[in-house]
Amino acid sequence: MGKTTTVIWDWNGTLLDDAPVCVAAINDMLRERSLPQLSAERYQEIFCFPVSEYYRKAGFDFSKEPFERLAVLYHERYLAASERCPLCEGALDTLQELQRRGVRQAVLSASHQRHLLWQMGLFGLLGYFDEILGVSDIYARSKAELGQDFVRRRGLDPAGVLLVGDTEHDYETARAIGCRCLLIPGGHQSPGRLRRSGATVLSSRKEILEYL
Repeated sequence: MGKTTTVIWDWNGTLLDDAPVCVAAINDMLRERSLPQLSAERYQEIFCFPVSEYYRKAGFDFSKEPFERLAVLYHERYLAASERCPLCEGALDTLQELQRRGVRQAVLSASHQRHLLWQMGLFGLLGYFDEILGVSDIYARSKAELGQDFVRRRGLDPAGVLLVGDTEHDYETARAIGCRCLLIPGGHQSPGRLRRSGATVLSSRKEILEYL
């Protein structure tokens, strides 16, 4: 095994191919409020953390409806449709190869812990991970503290940790942890945004194996 002892995976858009479902769910809500629809390209350009800022960019007016209510309505739509989401191309093969090599794996997500466990269970993935780290509410606040706590509790050297994600926020999280980061396009942000972040951007999940 190389210098990487632990791979921390983001879930949405990195292992779970759910961006199309997210676009459909937000467009349903925009349509109900007679607001302009988002194209897939526009979605990738405005999606960001905190998610409340993304909602604002999408056109929602919090003076008419609070973010907390909108978030609940969105998650009702998203969860109902997410059972149809496939895994991202190459995700399962890469998980299996990392497990074969003895690399510790974890999932770090801004998704609610209960929803995360449910989605991962649908694919029979729970056995690949030492820990599954989701947040305690649905408002998708920063996951940096969760990652820092995981590394600290496990006594890991951040130099041996690799975080794999699909957004600028994953890169920011990795920097907060002090670990390396690889970003994969095709999820929730455009390739141009990922490259502008300064992170290393891959063309496929299997390419991760070259960076261990």
